[in-house]
Amino acid sequence: FALAGASEGTLVLAEEQSSGRGRLGRTWASERFSGIYASLILRPEIEPREAPILNLAAAVAVSKGIRDVVRLETDIKWPNDVLVNGHKCCGILTEMSTELDKIQFVIAGIGINVNQMNFPPELENKASSLFLETQRVISRIEILGSVLKRFEDLYGEFLREGRSAVLEQWIQRSSYASGKKV
Repeated sequence: FALAGASEGTLVLAEEQSSGRGRLGRTWASERFSGIYASLILRPEIEPREAPILNLAAAVAVSKGIRDVVRLETDIKWPNDVLVNGHKCCGILTEMSTELDKIQFVIAGIGINVNQMNFPPELENKASSLFLETQRVISRIEILGSVLKRFEDLYGEFLREGRSAVLEQWIQRSSYASGKKV
């Protein structure tokens, strides 16, 4: 979609991922009809070296969105995981296409384990879902709406005020901002 010229703010959603991936080519378990699997197309007029802040903005937006809807506090693990009670509930992957010193687009991929009830044995002690943490079914639409609203606000702040607006909020929400090995 991005290569075909989709406008900024285009959101692509999937009910499942058959080839979900994270950083360094790691796989991501995506149970059908239970999570949020979203890709957001951005076309910021910034220098490519500034783009990594968008990953942090997405993590802050997810963290705040989960708190708004589910009332769970989260932690953000550098550079792209959102944790609840020490277990990964969200992965974020941003990819960018540039032309010399101009960004063509950035795709912010966000995967949130919302109502997933089981994980493969190798992930049972590492991953969780909002359902497993609350023992109740959570509205994916409410979570997505809150995350998108929070991201829109942060993205606007970043474009107006620069990276410090996002960085300060990321530092407040991440125990990994200081003193932890990543």
